[in-house]
Amino acid sequence: MGQKFNTSTILFATLMVSCLIIQLTIRNGQLIHTYGNDNLCGANRPPEVVVSRKDQLHLEVERLRFQIAKESFRMMMEDTEEAASKSFVADISPMVEIMIEALQTVGVRQVHEKVLTTQEFAVSLTDAAKDLGIKGFRTHQKQEDDQPMITYFNVPSNRKFARKKSLCHGHLWWLRHIVGSVVADQLLVKGSLPLDVLENTTISNPREYLEEMRRLARSDYPDPLHFHSQHGFAWEWLARKRPQIDSYPLDMLNEFCGDLVWKDEWVEDQHNDIGRECRHSFGHALYYVLAAQELGEDYNITARNTFRVASNFYLSEDSICKLEELCLGSPNKGTLGQCRGGFRHSFWLYSEGDFNQNITDYMAKATERCQSRPSYQKLKAENPNAFIDAADMSSEEHKH
Repeated sequence: MGQKFNTSTILFATLMVSCLIIQLTIRNGQLIHTYGNDNLCGANRPPEVVVSRKDQLHLEVERLRFQIAKESFRMMMEDTEEAASKSFVADISPMVEIMIEALQTVGVRQVHEKVLTTQEFAVSLTDAAKDLGIKGFRTHQKQEDDQPMITYFNVPSNRKFARKKSLCHGHLWWLRHIVGSVVADQLLVKGSLPLDVLENTTISNPREYLEEMRRLARSDYPDPLHFHSQHGFAWEWLARKRPQIDSYPLDMLNEFCGDLVWKDEWVEDQHNDIGRECRHSFGHALYYVLAAQELGEDYNITARNTFRVASNFYLSEDSICKLEELCLGSPNKGTLGQCRGGFRHSFWLYSEGDFNQNITDYMAKATERCQSRPSYQKLKAENPNAFIDAADMSSEEHKH
């Protein structure tokens, strides 16, 4: 037997169907899914579904990670043999702008703890490669490494270096340095940055950033390579605050590293020492300043216009000698060693990108000639603390 529907029944059914139209609204910063119109549907509409601020943050992290991964491929593709032969530096402004957006939107903590973590970023790279139509690209991570980096295969660049190394222009290893330099840039420009947007906290100085790096290192599930960001921070901070330098920046070392100037802080889960890395960062920073001076204003080295990896830029022997002398201003033996280690590390990164025999011989001969100079010998005699272990400095007198 068929059912009969009167006109009123049909009108009511039509009205109820219209109430199922999904609408999206924003209320007090929260995404709310509503169904239908309040005036039409009244109490008959389904309940509101609220997306929490935490869930919104997760979605933003995923979006920003994908954007950074995608832009990193553009960095690789633009890093051609032709481009490298024409300039020692590369304009990475688009990447910097995305990182500024990320720091402002999700905060310093989420950028380091979620956006640029190794395993999650590898997934975003795969998605970005598919989106860009890049075929054959893949990543691999050796879990047994003390400081495991993901290795890139089939990098979309015609540079020989990029095809055989893990440190190609745009690699996650470099992105961590870049984000540290962007943090420094933004603290200098804006005065502060959001730290944790859920807790409404901020950072406003180098020490607070370093303390966040220490916290990340000691977290329950630390990513083993976040410490690279403090290297990038130090070189941008020093270059901007002291572009002409004639002595070791002890005041800035103390400002950034604090008690880590005088002690090691080994973190077993990271197979690394936080104190060593902080002191090491100032060796990188001193190289950065002198290399920028040597290249001159035409190159305009900044966070947005940065050195290109393996660019065949060989710092002059005069600059190497000045770095050797600057490092003699270190407050203790550990800092001296890391100052030298940092600038020599930068030297091979920007020249040929690897510790090969050519680089080793070049640096050894230059160092020998530098350390035989009368100016070096004079500074060595005037700075005995640079050759004393921090643990052997029992009195405060040594520390000033």
